[in-house]
Amino acid sequence: MNLGHVISRLSLLILALIVVVATGVNLKADDGVQHVVVFGEDGKFAGWPANHGIWLWGNEILVGFSIGIHEELGNERHNIARDKIEQHVLGRSLDGGETWQIEYPAERGMLINQGGMRHGITDPKLH
Repeated sequence: MNLGHVISRLSLLILALIVVVATGVNLKADDGVQHVVVFGEDGKFAGWPANHGIWLWGNEILVGFSIGIHEELGNERHNIARDKIEQHVLGRSLDGGETWQIEYPAERGMLINQGGMRHGITDPKLH
């Protein structure tokens, strides 16, 4: 690939970016977005959906996350008890996120927290 070809391609890329910016493409993060609570329970910690994953099929949404016992550990750490059971769970919505059901796959031998994978311990009943 010669230098003229590289400059030509780079010029096209820059032109494309200028067109996108100049046309005022408006991508608001809040267009049609609703924030909902998938899980919330006093004394519990829930977190890390980005680590577990989220999937979408039409109106069905599946999100994985961890549930553990809440323990106040300050601002420097995640507030999940390290010496208590941590469960890997799934939240499933069949109506586009309006309502949610929590599933516990470890009860069927799947998604078992292998201690140390996250922060809490593995449920001894699942060994």
